[in-house]
Amino acid sequence: KVNSTYLNGTYRRMSGTSMATPFVSGAVAILREYNPEATVEEIKQALINSASDLGPEGEDNSYGWGIINIKKAMELLPAPSSPSVYIDSFYLEQKGYTASVDTVNLYLSLGNWGQDVEGITVTLLSSDTLIQISKDISYLGDIVNGTIVSNISDPFVISYDPNLAINHTASFSLSIFGDSPNYSRGIELSITINEYSTLSIGDHDIGNFEFTISNFGSYGLSNWSFNPMGGKGFKYPQGGNNNLYESALILGTGTDQVSDGARDSTGSKANKDFKPIPDQNLQIITPGIVSDQDGIALFTDSDALNPMGVKITQKSFSWDDPGEDSYIIIEYNLENTGIQSIEGLYIGLFFDWDIPVSSPDDDRVGVDISLNLTYQYDFKESVFLGIASLTDQVKAIQPIDNSLWLYNGFTKEEKYKFLSGEYNLFPDTSAKDWSQIVSAGPFDIPVGQEVKAAFVIAGGRTLEELKNNVSKSKIKYDQCVTDVEEDYTPNPAADFHLGQNYPNPFNLSTTIPFTIPSNIPSPPVNGSQSIVHSPIHTTLAIYNVLGQRVKMLLDENKQPGKYEVVWDGRDEKGNQVSSGIYFYRIEMDEINEVRKMVLLK
Repeated sequence: KVNSTYLNGTYRRMSGTSMATPFVSGAVAILREYNPEATVEEIKQALINSASDLGPEGEDNSYGWGIINIKKAMELLPAPSSPSVYIDSFYLEQKGYTASVDTVNLYLSLGNWGQDVEGITVTLLSSDTLIQISKDISYLGDIVNGTIVSNISDPFVISYDPNLAINHTASFSLSIFGDSPNYSRGIELSITINEYSTLSIGDHDIGNFEFTISNFGSYGLSNWSFNPMGGKGFKYPQGGNNNLYESALILGTGTDQVSDGARDSTGSKANKDFKPIPDQNLQIITPGIVSDQDGIALFTDSDALNPMGVKITQKSFSWDDPGEDSYIIIEYNLENTGIQSIEGLYIGLFFDWDIPVSSPDDDRVGVDISLNLTYQYDFKESVFLGIASLTDQVKAIQPIDNSLWLYNGFTKEEKYKFLSGEYNLFPDTSAKDWSQIVSAGPFDIPVGQEVKAAFVIAGGRTLEELKNNVSKSKIKYDQCVTDVEEDYTPNPAADFHLGQNYPNPFNLSTTIPFTIPSNIPSPPVNGSQSIVHSPIHTTLAIYNVLGQRVKMLLDENKQPGKYEVVWDGRDEKGNQVSSGIYFYRIEMDEINEVRKMVLLK
C-alpha cells in the first residue's frame, strides 16, 4: 500500500493501479534520462525483469510483476551510446579561516554510465552574492563507462565572510565539458555553507576495528559513504576494508516527531537534527576512565523540525584486550531539558552495511532474538557485522530491504514505524542490499529526568564469533560500565586535539589541524605536579612507514590555540616524496599523538 493524499487534507494508505502508476511513470522517466536511446520495449523488460516478486511466482492480479527496483533496472538497460556524466558525491572540507574570510575546498566525484569520454573539465558558478568562488575550474581527465573520478587533486575553492549565517544554503551551477567526443552538460545543485562550527568526528581505533563517531548523531562518515566527512567508516578487522555505507542515531515519539542523522525523505542528503552543545567538541580519551578508549560527546535535538527537547550524552567504550577487542559499546543518556514530559520515546541505531561497500547487492541478514542482535554477511567475505541492544527494554530488531524502503529516501514516518516496531517484517534469505535497525523503548522522561540506553556494534570472522563477541559485550557492559560513575572532567590534555589532515588522500599538499591546550601538566618535582601555562614547546613531524622522519614541520614554542600547518609533500631536502602511507606525529611535553595520511599522485 502507498501513503497518498486523501479527502479533507488527510492521508490514507491505498493500493491499486492508481497508486502504482505514478511510481512506474517516475521509474520510466529515470530510465529515459539514463538512456534516452532506449526503446519502450527495452525499458518495459528492464522494469519487469528487475522487479522484486511478491505473492505467487510470476505475474498475478494482486501484485503484477512485483515492486519496481530502479537501480537493478538501470543495470539491465543497455548503456547509452553517448556520454552520460552525473554527480556521484560531493563534500566540503575547511581549508582555512581568518578574521575577514573563511575558505573551504569543494570536492566532487563524477560518474559516467554512458560512452567513454576524454578530457572532462568542470566549471562552478553561483549567483549567490554572499559567497565567492575563488577557484572555479577543475580538470578531471577521462571518465570511462562505469567508473567514478574525483577532483581530489584539483578542488574548487569557495570563500565567504565568517559572519555568514550558520547553515547557509547556496545554489550552484555546474558545467561539464568533454573533449572527445564533444560533450557538455549542466547540473544545478545546492550546498550548505558555514555549517555549525562545532561539528567534530573522532576514531575508535585501539581494538581490532576502526570506527568513526561524531557529536551530531551520524557515524562512519567515510569519503565513499552516504555522508562523506573524512571518517574511517567501520573497518573490521583493523586495517581491513570499510563495510559501512551509512549509520545514524534515531529518536522518535511519533510519526510527526522524529530526530535523526540518517538520510532524508529524498535520499539525497543526511538529516542534521542533532546540534552539538557549544564548546563541547567530541573527545576520544586513551586510556579512558572506563575502557581502554572512551569517547564522550554532548548534543541536543534542537535542530529538528519538531524537537523533543532532549539532551544526549553519548559515551562510547572500546578495549584492546584480545577477546574483547572486536566490539564497541555506545551508551546514550537522554535528559529531558524541555518544559513538558516526553512520553513514548524510542531510541535506535540505523546501520546500512555493505560487505564490501563496492558490492552492496549480495549481502544476507539474520536475527538472533536471544541476543537482541541483527547481523549482516556476505558468503564471499569472512566478515559478519551486527548491532544489538544492551538495554532490556528492546523494541525492534529489524533488517530492512533497501530496495523496498530506502532507494527513494527514508521518511520520518518510515523511521518511526521501524523504530517503534510497527513495521515488523521478517527478513528473507535472499542476497540483496540490506540495512538494519535496533531500538529500545518506549521511555517516559519527566522534565529534568533522564534515561539510559546502550547498544553494541560488533564484528566476527564467523557467525559464531560474532555472537560470542556480542555475548561478551553484554557482560562487559554490566561489569565495567553500569557499575562505574564516570567523571569526564577534562584531564590536563582534554582540550588538546590533533585533527585529521585534509584533504586525505591528497596530491599536492595537505593541511594538518591541531589545538594546543591552555593547561598542561609539568613533569613532577619533589612528588608534586604543577600546571604549565603557555607557551608550550611543540613539534610536528612527518614519518614514513619505516618510522624514518621525512620532514620536521614545526619545532617551536606555541601559545595555546588552534593552528593549521601545511605539508607540500616534500622531504627535508625539498624533494617530492613518492605516493604511499605516511604518519604525522605531534609532541608537547607529556602529550604525543600520531595519525595516518595517504599521498596519491
